[in-house]
Amino acid sequence: MSPPCDEPLALEVSVTSASGGPVLATVAVTSPVVTTFSCSATCPVSGPSGKYEFDVTATGFAPVHKSVQVQGTQRKCGCEIVETQTVQVALVPTP
Repeated sequence: MSPPCDEPLALEVSVTSASGGPVLATVAVTSPVVTTFSCSATCPVSGPSGKYEFDVTATGFAPVHKSVQVQGTQRKCGCEIVETQTVQVALVPTP
């Protein structure tokens, strides 16, 4: 990307419990950007196009790993436009 480009929204990760209730989760993205943050309900992930690898964890729930491809195109100015992907994650309680 060339300045002054804004970081595009690559993913919207929706996190709930398997029963549909809200969960405070940690999202750890390892590719193509590296970031870890806590969120509940909808968790935005900014970054370029590429294959996103991430883990969603929460206390009392089994971890979930996801792999999602985000497509993108370059504008004439050099900034990238990505096709934001929405990902649903339903965490299952651990026994």
